[in-house]
Amino acid sequence: MARGLLVVFVALCIGGLLSYLGNQFGRQVGRRKMSFLGLRPRYTSILITVAVGMFISLFTITMIAFFSQRARVALLGMKALSTEKTELQREIDAQNRTLHRNTALYQLNEPIAMGVVNPSRGTAAIDRQLEDILTRTSSDVEQRNDEFALFSKVALLGSSKKTDLLEYDRKEVGRCADGIAADNRPVVVVIYSRKNAYFKEKVKVGISVLPDPVIFRKGETLFSTHIKGDQNEEKIFSEMMEFLEEVEQKAERKGMLRVPRRKSLIDIPFSDISAAENEIYSYGGWVEVSACALSDLRTSGPLSFKLKLSPL
Repeated sequence: MARGLLVVFVALCIGGLLSYLGNQFGRQVGRRKMSFLGLRPRYTSILITVAVGMFISLFTITMIAFFSQRARVALLGMKALSTEKTELQREIDAQNRTLHRNTALYQLNEPIAMGVVNPSRGTAAIDRQLEDILTRTSSDVEQRNDEFALFSKVALLGSSKKTDLLEYDRKEVGRCADGIAADNRPVVVVIYSRKNAYFKEKVKVGISVLPDPVIFRKGETLFSTHIKGDQNEEKIFSEMMEFLEEVEQKAERKGMLRVPRRKSLIDIPFSDISAAENEIYSYGGWVEVSACALSDLRTSGPLSFKLKLSPL
């Protein structure tokens, strides 16, 4: 910073000195009626003034370029710098595309989708239910690829025509259908990846069949806690969030399955939570907060419950 100010100060001083000398020389030329290149004295004086001004500009630019590398680049190497920057950006984009294409969208044994199959309607109905789950899975895979392409700015491969990216063994589907029909109980069908799957690559999937028993009966209390109502609203909100996390963790421990790509098991309107917080705040004292199952809850979910408040 100090060096830059010094350069500017020196340039100003020398520029001022040159202006003064040029002005004095021009006046002498005018008084003595000197001529240059056959020009009249008046025009010779103007020419000298212009030449001095040009020399001052040239001197200033030279001074700045001599002491500043950035100025030299700006004056002499801007085009080369711009070309280098463009090439560098192209290399970065190419490396990003390679990295993104080598990023697995699905890991080995990662659940991709799931659904419930009810065997009570017969084998044909079981087949249709399995096909529906696989169709939804195919759509989810296509959507996952589209989202990845949009997020990572990778161009979609091929034409705009949709391509089925799901690969599965139809014999395995038949065996699953036969097993479900023989067991004759509702089950959860989980579609999972048999290997790492990358962008726009066929996803080879397997099918896992799990029991879907009732883990909470209708009206059963899932979890309870005590919250004090004479706290500020932010504290009540924080404790309510902790309570909901405990409810979710208990459901998971009991065997409730997480839906792939869904962050939470809980299925309760936020308005119900907000209303409960306001009611706790209005009580002003200790309140027992309970989560009670709205219906029989199975491992397939969702985790639906109502909030019950009891002042203590």
